[in-house]
Amino acid sequence: MSAELDHLRNPKESRLPSDHSLLLPNPGFLPGAAFNKTRDQMGKPNATYSELDHDLFRENCDMLYGEYISILSVLTKHLGSSNITIIKNKMTMGFKNSKTGDLSLVDQDLPEISEFKNIRINSFIDYPSVWTRDGFTSIGPITFLHPLYFLYAQESERVIKSVLGEGGAVLNAGKAVLVSESLWRRRTQDKGCQILKDLGFVVAPLPPVDPSKQGYKFNEDHIDGHAALILDKNGRLRLLITDSYSRQGNGTRKKIRFAAETIGAEIFEIDDRNLPPLVLNFIQFEDRSVVVTEGETRDLTWVLEGMLSNEKVLITDKPIVNIPLSLQGSIRCMTAIVPNSVLKKLETLV
Repeated sequence: MSAELDHLRNPKESRLPSDHSLLLPNPGFLPGAAFNKTRDQMGKPNATYSELDHDLFRENCDMLYGEYISILSVLTKHLGSSNITIIKNKMTMGFKNSKTGDLSLVDQDLPEISEFKNIRINSFIDYPSVWTRDGFTSIGPITFLHPLYFLYAQESERVIKSVLGEGGAVLNAGKAVLVSESLWRRRTQDKGCQILKDLGFVVAPLPPVDPSKQGYKFNEDHIDGHAALILDKNGRLRLLITDSYSRQGNGTRKKIRFAAETIGAEIFEIDDRNLPPLVLNFIQFEDRSVVVTEGETRDLTWVLEGMLSNEKVLITDKPIVNIPLSLQGSIRCMTAIVPNSVLKKLETLV
């Protein structure tokens, strides 16, 4: 059988770099988000669980879990379950002693998803529990680790502790890297940018997103909710920017143009008025396919299909709305593509 036919019959092998896994958090973080959402809906920000409208709480849990399953399903279909690793998280439960009234905190592991490999990442802080992206950034041969989360991790030639490990503030495609201005200002104190430049990458800054110009909360230093950097079907760099970001003022459009010119990318502005929050928080794979959220309009998917072809654009079966509104992140924030060798070392840290 020719190598070409092998590729067609086993396309999953080319969607991730060799010996890498896609990480996704256990859905155990969802009840906490549903709890906060329910309190907000009730107008009782300090309500305890017993004071909640339990029907509303269950409805919110179902909505959030449905979106999680929608993301997991399309990723599993695209990559295969063997290429996905679920990061275990634990829930800290409070138990009150009925005799003394003392409160004790106990960490309890959440149930595993048996179809997938489940691991615990040992880190200085119990992380990642939700936003896997912000613990790791793999660019070329280097995996950058968040220096706080992985305070005790051992560095090597290909594993570096750097602020670039905060993946929500970093975009990469081909030999181009964009970082938020907050990271860019730290480039002389942090070795990450220089390492990339020494490897032939071009690095440029993007301005922060102005929260006052958005209808929902998010981390303003994270650029991956309102910008996406991809390679099109011909290998050309494309920088997608939401209108709400590009037109926020404060010289933002000028700064975006400068960044695009620096890395050699063409800019496309996406009308996000009728799209889910953080619509550009999607992920692109080695074969240039993408997984994006469903939306009520096709403002984004039309653009992507023109750049990549229809079969390269995979869409969740429902809009991802409640997760970004409740937790300030979406598909890309929840995922990271990391070498298995790195995971093995982090999994066995003492």
